[in-house]
Amino acid sequence: MTAPARPAPRALMAVALPRAVVSALAVGGAVAAAPSSVRVPLALGASAAAILLCVAVTAAVHAVRGERTTRRLLEAARAEADGLARDRARLTERAREDQERLRTEAEHERARLLAE
Repeated sequence: MTAPARPAPRALMAVALPRAVVSALAVGGAVAAAPSSVRVPLALGASAAAILLCVAVTAAVHAVRGERTTRRLLEAARAEADGLARDRARLTERAREDQERLRTEAEHERARLLAE
C-alpha cells in the first residue's frame, strides 16, 4: 500500500487564490473606509489575519482531500483483506475435504489389506 500522494501546487493554489483575492478586497475596503489615524495598524493587522485565514482554509482543504484519499485506500485494503480471508477459508475447507478423503481412502486400503 502506498502513502497518499501530496496534492499538486496548482490544486492548492486553486483553493488559496480565490480566498486571497476576497481577503485582499475586504482588507482594502476596510482600510480605505477607516480614518487615516488607524489605517496603517488596521492594514497590518487585517493583512496578517487575511494571510492566516488563507493558510488555514488551504490547510483544511488539503486535510479533507488527504482524508478522502486515505479512506479510499483503506476501503481498498479492507476489500483486499476480505478477499484474502475468503480465499483462506476456501483453501482451509478444501484441505479439510482432502484430508477427510485421504483418511477414508487409507481406512479402506487398511481394511482391504487386512482382509487379504
